[in-house]
Amino acid sequence: MTEKQTYAASWLNSAYMLSQKIEALKEEKLRVSTYFNGIVFTRVNDPSPKTWARLSQINSQIEKEAEALDRKWLSVKQVIESVPQKHYALLSYRYLSMLSWQTIEDMLYISTSTRKRQHLAALDAVSQILDLHDPLQPR
Repeated sequence: MTEKQTYAASWLNSAYMLSQKIEALKEEKLRVSTYFNGIVFTRVNDPSPKTWARLSQINSQIEKEAEALDRKWLSVKQVIESVPQKHYALLSYRYLSMLSWQTIEDMLYISTSTRKRQHLAALDAVSQILDLHDPLQPR
């Protein structure tokens, strides 16, 4: 794998990591929101103003991070949608649907060696797109 292909694969894999982080943030946001809205407080367990302020701060942070991560996810999706059609299925199954290589090979009726060859070609296509838009990509 060339340096450009490695960079492209890493950039695409960030979508998977981001999707995991987005889901964790949304779950945390739900817990925080539930805490804000769903708990009936008594004198004994009523949170202090300091606790309310912290919960509000956490909720705001989660919202901002989720929005930033959603934007990154969309950029990965746009790059995948920009590759030639022959690479789209392989890339979208792997980096948007997060399917295993074995599942993708079965779905596309291809061997492991064919999948590897097609994946490298698809990474070259992604690398070309990133060349136009990402100044940090290796040259």
